[in-house]
Amino acid sequence: MEIGVITKPQALKGQFRVKPTGMNLLDMKELRSVIINNKEYDIEKIVLRDTFAIFKVVGIDDISQVEVLRNRPISISDEDTEELQEDEYYIDDLIGSKVVDDLGVELGVVSDVSKFGSASVITITNGDKEILFPHARNVIKNVDTDSKIVVVDRKIFEEIAL
Repeated sequence: MEIGVITKPQALKGQFRVKPTGMNLLDMKELRSVIINNKEYDIEKIVLRDTFAIFKVVGIDDISQVEVLRNRPISISDEDTEELQEDEYYIDDLIGSKVVDDLGVELGVVSDVSKFGSASVITITNGDKEILFPHARNVIKNVDTDSKIVVVDRKIFEEIAL
């Protein structure tokens, strides 16, 4: 599961910044290992900032090693993901899902989920039109990851969608 993207080096001794994409920033602090370019690395240290984390992993020890990793995804193995409860799902599992309102009207397909600090913004595409709305419990009524369907509250969706 992708948890973020390496954005740039941090200092000279192999540390690097990670922008979260598939994991809550606070949850990153609990990680013990990550996968970069299909290679697993043990984590030495993680420091959290407002919108990114600074990682130091075993085996990456200077800035030149980090430079080649810019814009590369950083992942964790499926074994390291927490088991989900019945009403839980991973945000990235929404991509490709059909979005319908509570009346059954199709609004589009989830094409992207962007994370901005504590909130995520869902982008749905309908033809050449893009619609953005926040990932919030009062907007999303139901998510069926098996059928790839997201049901939203029509009234709230119309008030806040851009």
